[in-house]
Amino acid sequence: MALLAIVVFLALMVTVYTVGRVGDAGDRQSRANRTAQALAGARAALIAYAATDDIRASGPADQIRPGSLPCPDANGDGRLVVGIDIVGGACKVYVGRVPWNRLGIPPPVDDAGEVLWYALSPQYRDAGTLEPDAADHLAQGGLVHPDAPGALSLTEQPGGATRAGLVAIVFSPGAAIGSQVRSGSGLASAANYLDGPNANSTTTFVAAPASDLFNDRLLAITREDLMAVGERRALAEVGRALAAFHARHGYLPPPAAFGDAQCTAWTVATTQCVAVDGLAVGRVPATIPPPRATWPGASDSEPDRVLGASGSGLWFGGQRWRENLVYAVDPACTVPGGACAPGALALVPPAGAARPAAFVLIAGGSAAAGQARSDASTRGQFANYLEGDALAAATRMASGSPPEPLVVAAGTRAVAWSP
Repeated sequence: MALLAIVVFLALMVTVYTVGRVGDAGDRQSRANRTAQALAGARAALIAYAATDDIRASGPADQIRPGSLPCPDANGDGRLVVGIDIVGGACKVYVGRVPWNRLGIPPPVDDAGEVLWYALSPQYRDAGTLEPDAADHLAQGGLVHPDAPGALSLTEQPGGATRAGLVAIVFSPGAAIGSQVRSGSGLASAANYLDGPNANSTTTFVAAPASDLFNDRLLAITREDLMAVGERRALAEVGRALAAFHARHGYLPPPAAFGDAQCTAWTVATTQCVAVDGLAVGRVPATIPPPRATWPGASDSEPDRVLGASGSGLWFGGQRWRENLVYAVDPACTVPGGACAPGALALVPPAGAARPAAFVLIAGGSAAAGQARSDASTRGQFANYLEGDALAAATRMASGSPPEPLVVAAGTRAVAWSP
């Protein structure tokens, strides 16, 4: 009986120990899941903001930047306030907490109950004025464009593989470790929340396994993440403006020549980037000569006015989106009083049937291997924005051939429209 009692007692102890270990493991997994969900949710909210950024952040409509992100929260209240979080047209800090109030989400917290942190490439901020052009047009602060690289890098440890050109990184700081103090003046210091090199950097960060000296968890946001939504927004707004022009006047504007260097300048005057009568493919014009109606002016409503002549601001020109979009149109649809019955011009997606169109807009995306967009000459070549069948068709149409279907590759964003 005594031996049986000992065996039963030992079995109970093993069961209690095993259940405890399983419970601990389950609890750890649950906490890890909460952190992963918070990181993914904050990242998704930031990307959604990039798709809808408007006058909320910057005030006047000429500060809109499709694909841009809000400044980090400098003081931990979740809000972005001019003079506190946004100072002199720039962010007060580029490593701070996720601005959850600006994003319209509840405070995103990790398993330690800490609000997530966030690092941002200065170029992708949505605050402040648009910067003037310079020799290297992509190096200007505030320019948000498919060819504008992010400034952040992330090195994976161990192994040392580095991802460069990132736009933003979201951090879970985890519980305080080492000498971190999260009270008083320490509440605003990244060094009291982020670990290792992450504590003192604004551009170079690391990811590593959890240890007594490192418990940050990270998720990156790439240029491709933001440009996917930025391109969709640009295509949608330009498409709406062209359709609105047709609704008012009964025809579409002809394209400007793709090689017209004035179309890709930072500022476009009212006599530049001129529509070319009879042309089937090129860029969205800034100027439409008589006898056609002029392009909407500054007194017209958004999104129309962003497409015309622009000074130091309007996003379609100032952020170089005119450069990135290829505009193809059936010339019959550009004749005042003429008939517009789409048939020859069409958009052919990677999967699906051809969609006949009065006009097609194709986003050129970021420059691929072998493509150069460094000066007016290279920016004036279809080959530096299109590939494959779409490139061949655009080249033929620009040389005077009749409109034809534009076959776009997988991953290429485009829209087609018919009256």
